[in-house]
Amino acid sequence: MRGARVIILVIALIMVSILGGCAKTWSVNFTTVPDIDDWVLKSYYALDPQGLILANDNYVTAPCVWTGDFTITVKFKLAATISNRVFGAIWVAGTTGTAEDMLSFYYYYGGSIDPSFGLWVDGSAHPQVVINSSSTLVPGIRNDDINTYVLKKAGDHFTATLNNVELGDWDDITYDSVNFYLTLNSAFLAANEIIYKSVSVRYEDGNMTPVL
Repeated sequence: MRGARVIILVIALIMVSILGGCAKTWSVNFTTVPDIDDWVLKSYYALDPQGLILANDNYVTAPCVWTGDFTITVKFKLAATISNRVFGAIWVAGTTGTAEDMLSFYYYYGGSIDPSFGLWVDGSAHPQVVINSSSTLVPGIRNDDINTYVLKKAGDHFTATLNNVELGDWDDITYDSVNFYLTLNSAFLAANEIIYKSVSVRYEDGNMTPVL
């Protein structure tokens, strides 16, 4: 079954390359797909009309790897409560899962402690660089609502926003890999406080290949 999914994905990528223009888009709507078994799974998961719910303290990685310039958009619902502090993270890395080459946005929300977030880049040949962080707020975040995280790459220039509020805008020499794998993570969940709705990747001058 997995081999058949990979073949279908390869054919789809070839057709997109033939029929598409300069920019191409790969996307997944978690509220409608029957499964994500073609993803690199480091977590049990559930899919229902609300979206993708990950097992506590685990992650999944998209079944494709990108090079070149791109715009990644991730939509997720946050429903944190005063009784429980949750953790969410969206990152790209040079390999599947965690890696030394990594660009991460993470946040803590809920409970009796102030929310916090961090946006940082780490490279195998460079030390970690913190782009932005706060121990009292998460810029732009909306509780009990759907949030949209966008990461754009144009050459060595990156921008990251949450609900159109800027998280970071920087020229990067720290991320050493040419590959970008997309990973979704959540932790400390008690009652599905983080639900991923959809992901899309618009890539322009680079390539997208399946993770085999």
